[in-house]
Amino acid sequence: MFVVSAGYAQSIRKDYNEMTPDEIDAYVNALYDLRTGDDLIDELRLAHVDLAPFIHSGSGGCGAVEERFLPWHRMFILELEEAMQQFNSGISVPYWDWITDNSSNDPLWDHDFLGQFDSATAWDTLNRSLSSPPNLPTQSQINSVQSETNFLDYSLDLECTIHNPPHGWVGGVMATMSSPLDPVFFLHHSMVDKLWQEWEEVNQSSSFQSTSLPRYTTTDPNDITDSRDLNVWYAQDGLVMLDDYETSGTNDYRYTGEIESEDFTVASGSDVTFTAGEKIVLGPGFKVESGSSFLAMVDTDVGNISSQTKEEEAPLVDRIDDLESTDKPETYSLSQNYPNPFNPITNIAFSVPERSHVRIAVYAITGQIVATLADEVREAGTYTVQFDATRFASGLYVYRMQAGNFVQSRQMTLLK
Repeated sequence: MFVVSAGYAQSIRKDYNEMTPDEIDAYVNALYDLRTGDDLIDELRLAHVDLAPFIHSGSGGCGAVEERFLPWHRMFILELEEAMQQFNSGISVPYWDWITDNSSNDPLWDHDFLGQFDSATAWDTLNRSLSSPPNLPTQSQINSVQSETNFLDYSLDLECTIHNPPHGWVGGVMATMSSPLDPVFFLHHSMVDKLWQEWEEVNQSSSFQSTSLPRYTTTDPNDITDSRDLNVWYAQDGLVMLDDYETSGTNDYRYTGEIESEDFTVASGSDVTFTAGEKIVLGPGFKVESGSSFLAMVDTDVGNISSQTKEEEAPLVDRIDDLESTDKPETYSLSQNYPNPFNPITNIAFSVPERSHVRIAVYAITGQIVATLADEVREAGTYTVQFDATRFASGLYVYRMQAGNFVQSRQMTLLK
């Protein structure tokens, strides 16, 4: 029986492409350490084989729904993660995004990363096939599954339509119930878990008749429908989320990327600086105690959130809009919207390195323009615009930026 440690060490899971070489080395070395020590890897493999009838739906994941599929695998990933953190506290299981990484030539399969395990002497032969063309989930399939509103329907569709094909495409051991022996199993399930987390944030309707899970008998699946309750966060486009985080002393905490916090306290006597690239969100629980200061920054320029010194809750800051950095961007850029999927409001950041006429428009998948977010001259800087899709139907939308000779489009998903 595995029991997660009290308090849960923080895990920030991100796309494996965002891992640094040092993070990849630490992750790979921890896998080898777990295999050559008590061989937790093989223990997990055997658990997955033995418990298959209780954690998978019907035959091949397409029969009668098994409600424990998602929560059980959430705990399964966490068990590996906590074991790896004994070697390096900064390790988190990354995710494999099949939409952007759908080729055997992707870095995931390089010898420096997971490619080495197919022929490693300390590992069983994995016999991966990585067939071509790849049989991997498409964006439209994911959009369709994520639009489900009933949890049991969603769980079955996620398992059958999205979860199963990558197992078959990788092939070999990954295509069997011994699949945890292939290290890609955990990156694959991290992505599945990420989708469930995104679905739950929109629908908040996961409900289980079971009050415990095989192997994780002290865990009620109804208590882990939000991965953040396990201190597990999914980072996207540099997002770092902080929850119930209290500073102490006079430490200066710095984070890059986007910042989101529900209950953040800057303790008395502390000075805290957030250096954010695009956006800062502070929940109603945010407060700064007397004698301390809070400084929000966009790049190196102070944003429109001023220092706070009152011992009271600060108002919710929805966004930093039209905020220009004194350090001019070097290139034009259009960022992925956040949050994504969204309901019904999302934010889109962009940068212009020189005075330019900027046009940002949103299109339905049919090509029809549905909104214009910007159509004006902007000075050099970084800005954020907001798209309110209250009156639009769920589905895939495209937003397009044109500034001078720069043209870029991105996709976003509205889930209601």
